[in-house]
Amino acid sequence: MLARTSFLQSCFTSIALQVVLSTCCKSLKISTSLLPCCSLQELDSSTMIGLNRTPRPCGRPQMSSAATFRRQVINASRRPAVRVLGFANDLTTLKSASQPYIRKFAAPLNKAALTLYKFHEDVFDQLLLTPELDRKLVTGDNSTKWAAASVEAAVAEAIRIAYSGDKQGSISLNGSSSSSSGNSSGAFSSLDAVRFGDGMGAVLQSQPSSGPIVAAAAVLQQQQPAAADATAPGGCKNDDEECEVDWDALFASPDAYQQAGTEHKSLSSSSSSKQLIADDVEAAGAAKVEAATNEPLDVTAAHSFLQRLLYKINRLNHFWYDDLRSYENERSIWLASLRDTIEGPWQAWEQQQMEAAAAAEADFAGGDAPSSLVGLDAYRAMSPEQMKEELKKRYARDVDPPLSPAQQYVVDGMGPLGYCHLLAVGSVDGLVEASRQSRVCAGAANEVACAIFRVLMEEYGTGRYSRKHSTFYKAMMEELGLDTKEEAYLDLLPWQWLAGANQNFLITERRRHYLRYAGALTFFEINGPSVYKTYLAAGKRSGLSDTAAGYWALHIKEDERHGRQMLEEVALPLVDMYPKDAWEMLLGYDQDRFMGARAGSALVAYIQAADQMARQMTAAGASA
Repeated sequence: MLARTSFLQSCFTSIALQVVLSTCCKSLKISTSLLPCCSLQELDSSTMIGLNRTPRPCGRPQMSSAATFRRQVINASRRPAVRVLGFANDLTTLKSASQPYIRKFAAPLNKAALTLYKFHEDVFDQLLLTPELDRKLVTGDNSTKWAAASVEAAVAEAIRIAYSGDKQGSISLNGSSSSSSGNSSGAFSSLDAVRFGDGMGAVLQSQPSSGPIVAAAAVLQQQQPAAADATAPGGCKNDDEECEVDWDALFASPDAYQQAGTEHKSLSSSSSSKQLIADDVEAAGAAKVEAATNEPLDVTAAHSFLQRLLYKINRLNHFWYDDLRSYENERSIWLASLRDTIEGPWQAWEQQQMEAAAAAEADFAGGDAPSSLVGLDAYRAMSPEQMKEELKKRYARDVDPPLSPAQQYVVDGMGPLGYCHLLAVGSVDGLVEASRQSRVCAGAANEVACAIFRVLMEEYGTGRYSRKHSTFYKAMMEELGLDTKEEAYLDLLPWQWLAGANQNFLITERRRHYLRYAGALTFFEINGPSVYKTYLAAGKRSGLSDTAAGYWALHIKEDERHGRQMLEEVALPLVDMYPKDAWEMLLGYDQDRFMGARAGSALVAYIQAADQMARQMTAAGASA
């Protein structure tokens, strides 16, 4: 569902049954559960390719589509074996290495960007937990008022950097802002006027020298390093030396790295391997992300800060079975005002980004391709008959599309540790799958509502926890030694993925956007099976058992039906029910497709960057 691994499904839109054939060899036997068209044997997990080792290609020619690619599977699987030098080829090794790999090489990629706004985010976290927040903002102590104003000022500056290109002023690590924004307490003033009606509200003073919120934020900054004694799911402690992972064996080999069959740019930075020492790992990670995404660090930091704040506000719509006091401010007027302050410019910026992408796509559209609509007026101008035709064309295009460069990397380059990285990021949605979809199932009863509810019911395993889709996702993570706590890997997420999650929150929480959500869900269900077949193949190659890989197998089976169901029983009937507004379904469909592709490209860049960091740091250590 959109509510489950939105970034995962949209990331590599429609890879159909791609079995990382660059490592195809006689030892790789593809299961009939992966390719029903082939009478092949079960994959032997004992033949798992060396961890995160990029192999030589098997000579597969470049294919223009996943459908053409399928026809090469049998021949490629018969070619001579390509033995990859590497660590012990067993699941135990992967399980013990996955968590240290993520902590040592994946986590630093986002660390520098998150640090730029770390103080303000910590202050915001304390405000979330402040009892009677709205009342204290008007009548409480100066510490609470200053904290709220400080967050608002940081948000205003981040909005300028992220959405308008104005980079004047900067956020310092000590919590002060050099931007001259005048009275930046717009949301606070609005709170006074709406909540209390008398406009009262003490004049905001400079940062108080003490106070509970400021003190708590300072403590959080001092405690930034994770507790060193915490035991990781893989059975080792956070101290990398205690994990006993042989990184040299994993990465230092003659064919250590080659980027096969992908158009993604090289992620090499100007720093040499010897410069990638532990003290510089965050800077190295930031440099690689900046090079891979062509986005300056301060812009990435601004986007990340804004999307993380939105996510932390939006997540209050779900129940997490935690301390009930965590929800004290779920209906806070100040939080709602802050959310609106971010969402307005963000949504306008997203529309501009999608229009630019649609204009570029229009240059390559064929006669039978869906229209690349540029601007809201183009959507509104369509007749109901044209809308139905466009929806059908989108179904034909997205059910089995050609491979993108990001998809090509998954086919030819991503190793098992990269797969662990992907699962860790996807877990933020995967472990609470379909939660957001549940928000749109209430209301009047009709055939459309029941069709959407049937999809939700299957996502929830028809009420059986053992069959709930998130339970299968958890099983995959457990088998790979990953942390199965909800949001354990929130700091790994590229802002592009968080933007997709927040978009989903927006269109499910506001009934006015119901048609946009119906369109987005239609794309998600149509496109899903082609993607999940690829993930199932990658999971099998990493040595996952049939039970642990059941998440993908279940989605392949169910979503092939869900896609056509969403088109025929939801999208097309809604055109008849809302002929003047049905264009919003096309808008939601195209937005989800665009934002998902962007998130996928960003995630691939992060996975590649983590892999390169691991190899370069290992090489530097070996030569020291």
